[in-house]
Amino acid sequence: MSDWYSVWVDQHCETFAIADQNRVLAMLAWRVPLLDHLGASEVELHETTRMCVLDRPSPNFPNEHLEAIKRHLAELKVKARAREATAAEKYHDRHGTCAKCGDTGSVTVPHPRFIADLEWVPSSHNHQGDPIRATCAVSCDCYRGRKGYDAACLRVQGTDQLPPLTITAYETINPDWRAQMATVEYAAREMTRAVDQAAAMSLPNSLARSFKERAA
Repeated sequence: MSDWYSVWVDQHCETFAIADQNRVLAMLAWRVPLLDHLGASEVELHETTRMCVLDRPSPNFPNEHLEAIKRHLAELKVKARAREATAAEKYHDRHGTCAKCGDTGSVTVPHPRFIADLEWVPSSHNHQGDPIRATCAVSCDCYRGRKGYDAACLRVQGTDQLPPLTITAYETINPDWRAQMATVEYAAREMTRAVDQAAAMSLPNSLARSFKERAA
């Protein structure tokens, strides 16, 4: 359990004079629903406590506290998304569309586990023999990417999970990723062309083409 989450539970219970240990344990058990399901951050939960204090009537029973916390979390996130959209629009107006991520905030890159001697090697092959190359998503260094990375860091704070790689950190590991992806995409296009040409030269297709030419 995240230490900060336990601290928040203690402070919330103290604020509402909740001394019943069963109620305290119930709130401690809300960690996964609040953090993992609703995506609450430490700052947001403390703010929900403040908002609950202003509620009329104030929450009393555990179900009332949980409902109030959920409602206020939703309000906070709606406001945060609105602020984020406004800030992102201003950033876009100044800098245009991000060339790396297309304003998504994340960049798809070759998985570093499958880079060997500066080449992007297959992780497996499909039943037709075509190579499958693994990718991963890293946080872009644009506005959306930095915001997403900061949010991810907050989500994993106090856990064993690691935040995602940033594109800057990734490029210290694999600086040639663009060339690798371009090479793979070109090779895939050439294979598609070769398959199409081979199919066109097959006996049934050749006969069909011959009949058409004679008919003409």
